[in-house]
Amino acid sequence: MDRHGELTNEERFTAFLKNVTLEKKDRINIISFTTEGDPIGNELIFDGSMIKLVVDSTKDQFGSGKVTEIMCKTIKEAESAEQIDYVLEGCNEGDGDIIVLAKWK
Repeated sequence: MDRHGELTNEERFTAFLKNVTLEKKDRINIISFTTEGDPIGNELIFDGSMIKLVVDSTKDQFGSGKVTEIMCKTIKEAESAEQIDYVLEGCNEGDGDIIVLAKWK
């Protein structure tokens, strides 16, 4: 769970990243919260070669109110001075990479 950069169950996310590296099938749900406190579900499903991101914003009062599926090639860690972003790359939607999790240092 990601509540504005405060993570819980981080070891499960670390295990997911390792499984992607090992090309081992896995799935994980990441619940993040909007500024207003509404939950947004992000399910990452790794099939051994691609990552499917399923974004559920149906409980976000100010969001699109729909479920979206996006296919991506990989997930990478991008580190800055203040945080570490976990970024899906090579996605078939939008203008580029998608940050699925940000961890403050």
